[in-house]
Amino acid sequence: MEQTNEKLMLALIRSAMSGEPLSPSERESCTEENIKEALNVASTHDLGQIVAWGLKKNEIKCAEGETVIFKSVYRYQQIKFEYDKLCKSFEAVGIPFLPLKGSVIRKYYPEAWMRTSCDIDILVHRSDLDRVTRMLVDDFKYKADPVLSHDISLYSPTGVHVEMHFDLIEESVISASGKLLKNVWQSAKLKEGYTAFYEMSDDLFYLYHVAHMAKHFLHGGCGIKPFIDMWIIDRMDGVDKAARDRLLEKGELLQFTKAAREVCEVWFGSSEHTALTEQMEKYILAGGVYGNDENRMTVQLERSGGRIAYILSRVFLPYESLQFVYPILQVKKNCWMAPFLQVHRWFRIVFCGGMRKAKKTIARSGEVSGAEVKDVHRFLDEVGLVWK
Repeated sequence: MEQTNEKLMLALIRSAMSGEPLSPSERESCTEENIKEALNVASTHDLGQIVAWGLKKNEIKCAEGETVIFKSVYRYQQIKFEYDKLCKSFEAVGIPFLPLKGSVIRKYYPEAWMRTSCDIDILVHRSDLDRVTRMLVDDFKYKADPVLSHDISLYSPTGVHVEMHFDLIEESVISASGKLLKNVWQSAKLKEGYTAFYEMSDDLFYLYHVAHMAKHFLHGGCGIKPFIDMWIIDRMDGVDKAARDRLLEKGELLQFTKAAREVCEVWFGSSEHTALTEQMEKYILAGGVYGNDENRMTVQLERSGGRIAYILSRVFLPYESLQFVYPILQVKKNCWMAPFLQVHRWFRIVFCGGMRKAKKTIARSGEVSGAEVKDVHRFLDEVGLVWK
C-alpha cells in the first residue's frame, strides 16, 4: 500500500475524530483514486466508517463512503438492540454483569456508530456462566460454542456475536497485569440506578484496554482502532491520570503505554515521527485488525529464542498455552491430565486436518532471518514488551 494513502487515511480519521478540517495539502491529495485506496486501507482495520465520516465532514462527496456509513449505522443498531436486551435481561434476573471494550468506549466517540465492533463483550462471574448460557440458549434462542479458557461465544438469531467473559485474562502475556485484572470484581461499582449492572474503576478499565492491546500487539499487531480508543480515553475529563499510570506501572505496561501515546500524538495530534513511532506505525499498519502472519511469526521466534526452540514449543505446547486449548487444566487438581491432553492435541493435528497448517508454520519459520528476529527483539524491548 502506498504511503500517501496511509497518510490520507490517518488524516481523515484525525479530522473525523477531532472535528478539525483537513489541511490544504491533505485536501489536495483527496483525488478519487486516493480516496478509494484510503477507504480500502481503512477497511482492513475496520475503520472505513470513520474515514467516510471524515470525508463527509470536509464536504468531499464520495458515494462509496456514504454506503460505508449506512452499513456501519445498521451494524451498530443491530448490536445496540442486542446489547440493550442483554442488559435488561441480566438486570431483571439479578445476574451481576460488567460490559467491556467497545460497549463502554463508543459513547465517547463523536457518533456511537463510528466505534464499530465485531461482537458484544460482557463479563460475568464464573459461577453464573452456566445460568447465563442456559438463559440465552433456551429463552433467546442463541447458539453457543464450547467454553474456552476465558469466555464462551454465543450467537443471536440475527447473527450478533456475544462473548460472555468470566475472566479478563486470555493467555499469559504480561503476568503482572494479569494479577491486577483478576481483582476486577473487588473494585467494580454498581452503575447508578441499577442493581446488577457493574462498571470497572477508571484505572482498571484503562489497564485492561492496554493489556488487551499489548496481547494483540505481541501476536502480530493490534490495528489502529485501539490507538483511537486510547487517544479518546486520554482526553476524558475528570479522571485521575496519575492513578492510571501508577496501575500501569504495577502491571508492567507503562513503557508500552507511553510508546503507544507517542504514536497517537503523531497520528491524531501534531507530533513528529521518531524512529520508534515510525517502526511502530509500520508494524501496526502491516498487521491489520488482528495482525499478520509475518509479524506473528517473527515475534514468536523471538519469544522462543530461535527456530529449533520455536518448533519444540509448538510440538510440546507449554502448560500455560495448553491451558488455553484445554480449559479443564485451569483447575489445579486436573494438572495430571496435561501429558494425555498433549498427546490428544497431536492426534487432532495429525488426523483432523492440522498437518498442512503445521507444515506451513514450520516452513515459514525458516524464512525469517536471524537479523529479523534480533530486530524485533530490540523493537519489543524498546516498547517494553519483551517476554520475561
